[in-house]
Amino acid sequence: FLSGSLDRTVLLWDLRADKAQGLLRVQGRPAVSYDDQGLVFAVAYGGYVRMFDARKFEKGPFNIFSVGNDESEANMIKFSSDGRRLLLTTKAGCIHVLDSFHGNSLATYNVKPVVTNSTLEASFSPDGNHIISGLW
Repeated sequence: FLSGSLDRTVLLWDLRADKAQGLLRVQGRPAVSYDDQGLVFAVAYGGYVRMFDARKFEKGPFNIFSVGNDESEANMIKFSSDGRRLLLTTKAGCIHVLDSFHGNSLATYNVKPVVTNSTLEASFSPDGNHIISGLW
C-alpha cells in the first residue's frame, strides 16, 4: 500500500515487512493511489498528477499532467476499477475525472460551498459510470 504524508513524503509499504519499502520526497502534501493491478500509482499535489511505475518509481514519474486551472491542495485520488480514469478531489471543492493514460479532463464538478476544514471525498461506482461524493 501507499501513504502520503504532511511531511511531503510518499511511502511504499509491503504488509510482509515492518518498515516502508520505498520513499519519495515531493514538493507538496500528496494524495496517492495504486491502480487495481498494483503496477502504477498516482501522486497528486500542486495542481498536477504524477504517474509512477511501481517497479521503478525511483526513476521518477513516467507521465505528469495538469489538473486544469485547479492548483489547490488535493484531498484524494483514486483509479476507476478498470484503471482508465482517475478521480481527484481538491480543497477548492472540485471533483476532477481524468483519463489516466493521457491526463485529459473528462469532467469537472464543483461542490460549493465547501465548509471550512472539511474534506471532499468521492468514489466511482463499481462499473465506473457514476460518482458518489460527500464532505466530512
